[in-house]
Amino acid sequence: MNRMGDYGIAKGGTDFSHLKYPWRSQNQVVYINLTATEGLFSLLILDENALEEWNDKIPFNPYYQANNITEMYIEIKLEPPNRNRLTTIIIADEDLSIEGIITTHYLDYNTNTGIIFLVIVVFSTSYYLYQKYKTHS
Repeated sequence: MNRMGDYGIAKGGTDFSHLKYPWRSQNQVVYINLTATEGLFSLLILDENALEEWNDKIPFNPYYQANNITEMYIEIKLEPPNRNRLTTIIIADEDLSIEGIITTHYLDYNTNTGIIFLVIVVFSTSYYLYQKYKTHS
């Protein structure tokens, strides 16, 4: 979970939240459920390059952008899977009171599971070949 709660942002202010995914994760999703109880907001989701361009105030290409909204519930599937960090930025278009949650979900590929499976296959094959050789001798 990355961001949750009920808080305020002054007009023109921003709130940053960083979304990180493990290196070998798959089926990456960002869930956003935000409601402005007072005011309007804009939402940006930026990768590291776009964040740098946004900071330098030069044209940037956001991963996702929504402007002048009071409420949003969205599920964004990241395709291809993101290998870096994403940043969500909430920008207060007016004095803002906002509540909600921004969270992530992913399936993590556990390298150890693959290695353990490989070891079991090697031992099983070796045992089978040994038994086969033993019965033919």
